[in-house]
Amino acid sequence: MAHVGFSLAIELEEASVKVRTGPANEDPEDLDLPVWTGELRLQQVITTMAVDENTPAGTGQPDYSEAW
Repeated sequence: MAHVGFSLAIELEEASVKVRTGPANEDPEDLDLPVWTGELRLQQVITTMAVDENTPAGTGQPDYSEAW
């Protein structure tokens, strides 16, 4: 049985997140603060489909799977 997935563990004392599209838009008074700013870019990749062990025998892969 194949397992697909991952876990990411990072020990943090404090964190915040800003979810957006496009470049950062910081307030001018924040630009001189001594803190790291940047992006953590994540990418999700779709690979091959994996049939679940509970799928009835003889059940074919759906037609729309070729779009992936």
